[in-house]
Amino acid sequence: FKTQLRDPALMARLIAAFANAMGGSILIGVREPAAVVGTSMTVVSKTLEEAQKHLQPSVPVSLHEVECDGKPVAIIQVSPSDTPIASDGSFFVRTGATVRAMAADDLSRKLSEASQQFKIEDLARAISQQTVTIERLEKQVSNANSVKSKLQDYCIGGAIGAILGFLL
Repeated sequence: FKTQLRDPALMARLIAAFANAMGGSILIGVREPAAVVGTSMTVVSKTLEEAQKHLQPSVPVSLHEVECDGKPVAIIQVSPSDTPIASDGSFFVRTGATVRAMAADDLSRKLSEASQQFKIEDLARAISQQTVTIERLEKQVSNANSVKSKLQDYCIGGAIGAILGFLL
């Protein structure tokens, strides 16, 4: 819960911490213990847009508005990330109700998991693309070596030769 969150760097740090953990929801316009104070969706939206500039890589988030006790509350939904997310070059993680810097072991584990996952996915994607390319090239070679293609080449060459001979 946040009563307001107007500092883009602070919002980016919070988003990165959620993304590096298990994801979650940030409610803006709510004071603890659970009192709705409301917020300006325009301000939250602009702050979120600026906060995204602090994150590397970017994090897909969704922003929703709900009305509670007649007051607008912003909900920023953050999905967990497979790769570590940095906020202004630093890595954070959400633990319970606090945000803390990621320990070296946590960061190393997250990087290791991400690199293993992306190697397999990248390899599968590359193989799939190569298969499509090979099939396309085989078809082009087959078409180029066909009798129809050769006859077409001879006819075009002959026509060009006749035109040039006539002109000369």
